[in-house]
Amino acid sequence: MHKIRRSCVLFLWMYTLTFVKSQDCTLAQFTGSKLFDLNFDTSDLEASYPPGKQVRVSCNVGYTGFFKLICTEGNWQSIGTKCEAKSCGHPGDAQFADFHLEKGDDFVFGSQVVYNCHKGYQMVSRRNYRTCMAAGWDGVVPVCEALQCPVIHINDTIQVTGDPEEATYGNVLRFSCKSSTEILYGPAEIYCDENGMWSDNPPRCEAVKCKVPEIEHGTVTGDITDYNEHQILYFECNARYGKSEERPSKCTKMGQRADWSPTPACEPIKCKLQLSQLEGTRYDPPHRNVFSPGETLRVTCEARYWIFNPQDSSTVVTCRDDGQWTSDPTCKEVTCSRPYDQHIYYWDNYWQRKKTLGDTVRYSCTSGYKSTNGATRATCTRDGWTPDPLCQEITCDRREIPNAAIDNMKEKYKYSEWANYVCNEGYRGRFTLTCTERGWEGNPQCTEITCDPPRYRNADIVNYKTIYRYKEQAVYECRDGNRGGFTLTCTEQGWIGRTQCTEITCDPPTYDDLDIVNPKKKYKFKERAEYKCKDADKEHFFLTCGEDGWGKKPQCTTTECQKPEFANGFIVGPDENKMYYYTCNEGYKLLTKGWWSAAKCNDSVWSELHQCIANTSCSLPDVPNGEVTPKQNSYEQDANVLIICKQGYQSEVAELTCREGKWPELQQICTPMTNTCPPPPKVKNAVVVTSYQKEYLHDSEVTYQCRQSYTIEGNNKITCKNGEWQNVDITCTNVTYVAADKPTDTNMRPALTVVSCEPPPDGLTIENLPEDQEHTLPEHRIEISCPQEECIVTSVSSGVAITQHQQGDKLSIGQKLEFTCKKSNKVIEGKATVECLENGQWSDPFPTCGPPGCGEPPQVEGGVIIGTVEATYRSGDKVEYTCEANSNLSFKKTCKNGVWTGNTRCTLSCDPPPEELIIKDLQEDRGPVLPDRFIEISCPPGKRLNGSSVLNCGKNGQWNYPFPTCEVVTCEPPPEGLIVKGLPEDHGPILPERLIQISCPPDKTLNGSSGLSCGQDGQWNGPFPTCEDKCRFTGVAQGVVFTPRSARGHMFNRGQKLQFGCRMYGHFLHGNAEVVCSGNGQWSDPFPTCGPPSGCGKPPPLADGDTRFTSKFKYNHNDRVEYTCKNYYTMRGGPSKICNNGDWTGNITCLRPCTVDKEIMLKHNIAFLYSWEEKLYSPHETFLSFRCTGRTRHVGTVSMRQQCIDGVISLPTCQ
Repeated sequence: MHKIRRSCVLFLWMYTLTFVKSQDCTLAQFTGSKLFDLNFDTSDLEASYPPGKQVRVSCNVGYTGFFKLICTEGNWQSIGTKCEAKSCGHPGDAQFADFHLEKGDDFVFGSQVVYNCHKGYQMVSRRNYRTCMAAGWDGVVPVCEALQCPVIHINDTIQVTGDPEEATYGNVLRFSCKSSTEILYGPAEIYCDENGMWSDNPPRCEAVKCKVPEIEHGTVTGDITDYNEHQILYFECNARYGKSEERPSKCTKMGQRADWSPTPACEPIKCKLQLSQLEGTRYDPPHRNVFSPGETLRVTCEARYWIFNPQDSSTVVTCRDDGQWTSDPTCKEVTCSRPYDQHIYYWDNYWQRKKTLGDTVRYSCTSGYKSTNGATRATCTRDGWTPDPLCQEITCDRREIPNAAIDNMKEKYKYSEWANYVCNEGYRGRFTLTCTERGWEGNPQCTEITCDPPRYRNADIVNYKTIYRYKEQAVYECRDGNRGGFTLTCTEQGWIGRTQCTEITCDPPTYDDLDIVNPKKKYKFKERAEYKCKDADKEHFFLTCGEDGWGKKPQCTTTECQKPEFANGFIVGPDENKMYYYTCNEGYKLLTKGWWSAAKCNDSVWSELHQCIANTSCSLPDVPNGEVTPKQNSYEQDANVLIICKQGYQSEVAELTCREGKWPELQQICTPMTNTCPPPPKVKNAVVVTSYQKEYLHDSEVTYQCRQSYTIEGNNKITCKNGEWQNVDITCTNVTYVAADKPTDTNMRPALTVVSCEPPPDGLTIENLPEDQEHTLPEHRIEISCPQEECIVTSVSSGVAITQHQQGDKLSIGQKLEFTCKKSNKVIEGKATVECLENGQWSDPFPTCGPPGCGEPPQVEGGVIIGTVEATYRSGDKVEYTCEANSNLSFKKTCKNGVWTGNTRCTLSCDPPPEELIIKDLQEDRGPVLPDRFIEISCPPGKRLNGSSVLNCGKNGQWNYPFPTCEVVTCEPPPEGLIVKGLPEDHGPILPERLIQISCPPDKTLNGSSGLSCGQDGQWNGPFPTCEDKCRFTGVAQGVVFTPRSARGHMFNRGQKLQFGCRMYGHFLHGNAEVVCSGNGQWSDPFPTCGPPSGCGKPPPLADGDTRFTSKFKYNHNDRVEYTCKNYYTMRGGPSKICNNGDWTGNITCLRPCTVDKEIMLKHNIAFLYSWEEKLYSPHETFLSFRCTGRTRHVGTVSMRQQCIDGVISLPTCQ
């Protein structure tokens, strides 16, 4: 049993050993699997490997990779990458060569590239290939060199462009003949091709010659076989054929060849039109330009064109047998040339520009002629210039003038002729009218002979008028106190007639029973003489001097009045004053105002005794500045009165009606027709000798009279005209007195001797004393009184007002003067009332006005006032407090406008801000502000803050910054030199929203805005303008005309222009035709002059061109010089420049050709699409087409067809 057990164990062991041996991995397994390829190097691998073994497999030479095998359960597992051929990278570019892969698909080990040189290049290296080896590419990059063409020998008569000795592929040789009389025979250019050979043989130069051409339908005349340059070919065309060109054909050098120009040819006879229709021309049939003989063509012209004659715009033409049209089938523009009218003075076409239909030209006529219908411009029409004629002789028809007759009477008067007029009777003057281009000129005025009514001190006009005409009479009657009357007649010499009024005087009468009181030798008119009865001293009466003397002699009788019969009322009295009182019964009223009245007996006559009328009746109405008619003491119910206003017044209503005892209540009935004048102005030492009025009517007249010993200078009368006094120029001058017995010169006669009174003594109060107190004339009356002490109201301080008087008033002794303050927030400081004392002094000084004061300062809790407490304090006074708990802590309060301000507690706090500041979120009472409090400050509208807008109350009770102030926002005043309207009248500050208007003195112009506004920020809404000098018109040289025509004598502002021209035909301006007024009062250029046109110097050079003929050093006006451009250059403009008054005019430009050579095209991988485009130079505006070379393709946005523009062409690119 034991043996069996041992045998089983041995068997199991041997079995396990055998199984493990069978799990190895072999090399053969790897090389026969898909994992293997020939890029692996297995030379260093073993035949087998145990399970779990990792083996790295190497790569053959030229290959690289990281590959491992892992033996797992008898099979190979792999990790990593297989072996791949090593990369050599790019083999390198060869200049002038391309390469391609000969072996392999990429630049890796074993691949090979082969290089091929470009066309025209050859390989100079021994090898043209490179192979990718394990260490990289072998060898070097091959080299290609350009093939060189053989040296070419050129004849000396040929000009060569290019290098004929060292030419390589693509180089071009260009040929031309050195002599201008020779042309090339052969190619004009050859190039070195890709094989190193020239594309052609070089040309030769021979004389310019042309062969006899073959002319279809024509024959050359003569037997010449070769024609030299410039020789003309003579030929004839067969029947019914004609020469295609009228110009003779010449043998002409054309570039590098000789040919006939124009080409000789014969063509069937046709009538031709221009290929492109001319402007303004339309044909029917359209779209044809060749017509056979006999065919017709309708030609229609546009509005501004004509055909056959200027009036026609359409016609039919026929083709003739000779190929000509019956008339030219071309529409011509309607033009007008300068008219040759000897009466035209000025024609405004300075440069003789062409004038077409509808164009206008400003013109004027010579003296004695005027433009037809007043035209200032001539208009070009189909019939020529209109108006026609342009100028007409100036004539004037005879003009009839009212109240005047002509001395030299004609039906018509020529220019500058005079017509002499004499005024008829009753009119004054003579005058002359002159016939001008504007008609009659002169002052045709006959002044009617009129006379103003003369005024006399002692007479009035009966038939008053404001104006009297010729031979009218003014009738005067003497005023009261004078006898008689007179009549004056208005004549050419003024008023004629005798003026006489005799003053009425009376001798004092004598009566047996009467005694005169204070008798006089003579009594004037209406002067009274007082008498008393000899038997009754108390009986006095007066006699009045009248026109008939003293009148009826008075009787010394009783002076008592009989008690009157008083209808419809009753009378009571008399009282102690001999007055009687009366009133009316029921249903009646007095004529006067009031319900009762009083009467008195004066010398047996009742005074002021009025009747009673019914309550429904009206008394005589009172109409200021007028009266009523009829005039009665009383008017019944519904009675009407007409209103008659004084002269110079007009009535608002025509009549008044009495209703219920009353007239209608009207504020004004007669009102002034025109503005009235205030009282006449006061004249020193003069008085107005008419009664005072509050207002004076239009045409009212007042008279001034000087006081004695003064004489008036100027007119002593002034007149009211439309609310203003006219001719107020009156002065009264004191008479100069010289003693008669003391002449200053023995050769002079004695001065006027004037008798005068001695001046009164000092110490008296004199009234009506002349200013010259040393000479008081006889009969001068003065009033004398004793002086009385008075107090004079002198000036008071600003802000103080006097209640009942004004400065300069005089107050008597004992009178008082009271004062108040103008502003309600101010109080009187001093006595509000002062009294005039006996010494003429005031009892107290005049007071002033200041801010209101304060009462006793308030009590502060925990605080004590330092010092004595007063009952009242003035504004600005301060009191100081100390705190009981802390004697080191104190504060002050200030009396300000009646209120105590400042800290109110014994705690640390900051003073409240001033009232004028606006504080955000501050308590209403504006008490002290506690520490650590911030306040934001602003100002009322119209003011701005000066200082910090944010303040902080510190822990020490002090603000961190001083309080700011509010300043009134103002704008700075305008600078001097400007005329400014709208500034404050008192020259005060200029506040926001103030508008000002700015102007300049008449001789200056304003540069800038004329209106400015002061903004809320204190800044004007724009800069201030400046006043600049104006430009003066100083006149022009002879023959120069200018516009505007009103410029002479005027001033011009900045930017205004003057334009000039020449008056004479054929003259030109020398200088600028236009000048501008600059800002400094100077013209931009001097004024030009006129004269014959100036010549020109040598013509200017032309870039890339030259004059066709040898230029001179001097040319005349209108001379031409022709230019030509270099070969291949294109001329724009020209070909001529013209000498125009010293300047060469005309624009000519030579536009460059474009150069496109093969080297440039090779860089872009392009070539010409067409063989004929293969040339070095391409003229301006030539189109060139390209194609891509090799296997390249077009890239980019530049198209394959490009145009040459002035030497610049864009090239496409192929890759």
